[in-house]
Amino acid sequence: MALLTRYGVPMLSAAAAVALAGGHWEAARAVVASPAMAIVVVAMAALGGGVDTDEVVSHQGRFLYLAASAVTRGFGIAAILLVLIAFAGGDLPSIPEAALFCVAFVAIMAACSLLVVRLAISRPFRAPPRSVVVVAISEASLEFVAALLRDPFVSIDFRGFFEDRGRERLPGGASLPILGRIDGIAGYLAASPVEQVFISLPMEAGQRIGAVMEQLLDSAVSVHYLHDFVAFKPIHESLSWLAGIPVYTVIGRPDCGLSGVLKRVLDIVGALVALALCSPLMLATAVAIRLESPGPVLFRQQRYGTDGRPFPIYKFRSMTRAACASTDVAQATRGDMRVTRVGRFIRRTSIDELPQLFNILRGDMSLVGPRPHAVPHNEHYRRLIRGYMLRHKVRPGLTGWAQVHGLRGETETIDKMERRVRFDLDYLRQWSVVLDLYIVLLTVRQVLRGV
Repeated sequence: MALLTRYGVPMLSAAAAVALAGGHWEAARAVVASPAMAIVVVAMAALGGGVDTDEVVSHQGRFLYLAASAVTRGFGIAAILLVLIAFAGGDLPSIPEAALFCVAFVAIMAACSLLVVRLAISRPFRAPPRSVVVVAISEASLEFVAALLRDPFVSIDFRGFFEDRGRERLPGGASLPILGRIDGIAGYLAASPVEQVFISLPMEAGQRIGAVMEQLLDSAVSVHYLHDFVAFKPIHESLSWLAGIPVYTVIGRPDCGLSGVLKRVLDIVGALVALALCSPLMLATAVAIRLESPGPVLFRQQRYGTDGRPFPIYKFRSMTRAACASTDVAQATRGDMRVTRVGRFIRRTSIDELPQLFNILRGDMSLVGPRPHAVPHNEHYRRLIRGYMLRHKVRPGLTGWAQVHGLRGETETIDKMERRVRFDLDYLRQWSVVLDLYIVLLTVRQVLRGV
């Protein structure tokens, strides 16, 4: 099905183009652009989604993520095809909305079922496990091996370590094999071929790493280097070349490249749709605020954005006029007397955040990202929480990974803020457009339940 998705859709498009070139548009349209064919294409793409068995078994069992990826990619391919048809013929085929919803539901269920079948089939019949050895025992290599051994979706045959200092390097009770000294790895590979070697020597041990590489040059083994980043997990790490020199990025922006462009497009489209749907509610909120208390409808405050650059954030005013005019920035607490009656309702239902849709259109914010905090709070917590400012590597969001895990509103203890920051950094490390869509759906569900 994945092959059909990858190659069948382009071939179908090419066939339509040939028919058009020959002047047989009506015949091509009758076959390609009919409602029935469009539904079949959407379902076919959704079922395939470009996810194959190897991808399924190498993603640490992230089943729901892969299912969502399959459906998202499939619908994306189908949408592109239908847009091309529209440009060629001037009109998209008329497809009943009910039919599309049914196809979407069936496609999602079928995609999940297909992944289950692939997992069931691939486990007994997939290729033999890949043999692996690790050079040097370190905290990073021990964590790596432990992760390999406990993950049922990783097909690995771990042979053992090469270590100069013997078994005392192993933690107490560990029964992991040690195959010999590091300088004996070439002899071992000659007698017992291995597919992959992972080197876990410290970066300052350049000569020792070079000596290991010299031994491995006489084999066809794949060589990997395990960075000792146990104390700090990189954010969007990557290897690039600058002026012919390899550069390893440890902390980078995840929302860059084509994925970043897609995220920005979704932000703009999502903000425009939300504004269109919520404009009556926003108008009613503005009227209610003005009727209850004097003062402006909107509250404007400086927040930190991408790379720590300040920007003005907009919210519906939920406090009294005097509280908003005060230069003393203090978090609102439960039962706070500064909050108005309308303010309590719009804060509980998150309606006060809706003006930030304009921040999204301006490019200050995104639909999904770490929530922006007031500047004084940022300056306070950056001194107390390690890595706090790293959450500003992306645009702040209207909602975020921390918020859908219940970490929203007041943070009266440092522990709560640390948990929020930990979720924000986890979001940066695993960011994808699919994750953003998942967070948006969770947010909508939570808001509806709250109402």
